[in-house]
Amino acid sequence: MVKLLGWFWPKSFSKEGSVPNWFKSSHGGGEVVAMTRKGKQRLVRERDQLRERAGGVDAQIQRLERGATAASNQERASQLWELLNQREQIARQLQKLETTLGQSTIIPEGCGASLIGVGSKVTVMFLTGSEPGKMGTYTIAGRGDLKGGMIGTASPLGTALLGHIGGDEVEFTVNQYPNKVRVLRVR
Repeated sequence: MVKLLGWFWPKSFSKEGSVPNWFKSSHGGGEVVAMTRKGKQRLVRERDQLRERAGGVDAQIQRLERGATAASNQERASQLWELLNQREQIARQLQKLETTLGQSTIIPEGCGASLIGVGSKVTVMFLTGSEPGKMGTYTIAGRGDLKGGMIGTASPLGTALLGHIGGDEVEFTVNQYPNKVRVLRVR
């Protein structure tokens, strides 16, 4: 089995009884993060924006350390403390993104069109839950972005959909409330 953002890909999911080659780690071990080319490009853009933001924070810190501001020592110390916390938070986010990118494996878009996996575009109808009868089309991604129509594999619905086919009814739980969807279409 291969770990996919907290989900294990069973050997029975492929016709040959083994994990597809595109899903095997090329990083010498560790967790494999499967993602589409678009998903990786999005993460690279996010990383680049964080690096730019970090550079701006570093420049502000240097100005404060040189005393380039007319603020009092106490005010300057407070600003410096806030900027250092900001830089630490950015560093944590960058570390997480770098790790994810380092473990990433690009998968073909919509591979295994009949079986739901990362990159599949799925149309579902909610049978129970807060909006029964509602239909939605989502792309299964390593990392979710609801505004972009993507559901992450770590989300309750994304996890539940993995490995299913069109016509299946899939149950999942959100905040202790059971939900059920019917898979109408898989592309």
